[in-house]
Amino acid sequence: MDTICEQLVKGKNGSKFYLSLIGIVIALLVISYLSLNFLFSFMIIIIPLSLYGAYKLLNYLTVEYEYIIVNGSLDLDIIYGKSSRKRLGSFELSDVESIEKYNGETLDKNRYKKIIIACDAKSDEAYKIVFNKDSAVSIAIMTPNEKTRASIVKFVPKYVGNTAFKS
Repeated sequence: MDTICEQLVKGKNGSKFYLSLIGIVIALLVISYLSLNFLFSFMIIIIPLSLYGAYKLLNYLTVEYEYIIVNGSLDLDIIYGKSSRKRLGSFELSDVESIEKYNGETLDKNRYKKIIIACDAKSDEAYKIVFNKDSAVSIAIMTPNEKTRASIVKFVPKYVGNTAFKS
């Protein structure tokens, strides 16, 4: 029987989001002003195109992360504006070395080949999952809910599963 678990996590809107939003609105206002005053004959083309461009940029500011577990494989995706999806990474849960609470201050970035942040890293619910495959150590930082945690524990090695998500 196949085991499938999916979880969708909304990205947090921080200061970067709001600064980008303000920048897009200011750019839109400047383009509209310039087209009204200097390029009046092209106004019919420039203003709708700039509105469409602003709409597309604003969509890319809204981010969601999706965790998919299918038969022992963990896939991490990022979704921009509920329309565009990109695969951040794919791992076998049998390669998990450890699962522990994430603390950004103690992360040794030189030790890991690949670091995937698939959540709000400042969250108290963030966990660090360390994968070790063929001496290439990678980590995924994520905030799994109870159902996702239970699905992960099913497929990780027993010595990891016994202490996973306990702290």
